[in-house]
Amino acid sequence: ENQSVATEPEEEDLDMFVTVKVRAHNGQESLFKMRRDTPVYKLMNAFCSRHGLQRASVRFLFDGVRLGEMETPDMVGLENGDTIDAMLLQVGGSACQ
Repeated sequence: ENQSVATEPEEEDLDMFVTVKVRAHNGQESLFKMRRDTPVYKLMNAFCSRHGLQRASVRFLFDGVRLGEMETPDMVGLENGDTIDAMLLQVGGSACQ
């Protein structure tokens, strides 16, 4: 009498992931689910690829602080539902006289 029983994923397994929104400069939002110990450069590359942007021209900010590529969600305190802002790099500008 072998029966396989489907079980709910353990709460521990669910805690390994975080779902965050990334908001583009034009207001578009994308959802990403990632492991808490995965470097955020993977999210950055996926976002840029999805939106047709060059990775070097986008800066990612969480609570106004720029994210480093090798930081993980756990390192910066990302929780489910948090929003990361993706800003286009602006070069130039000078003081008017």
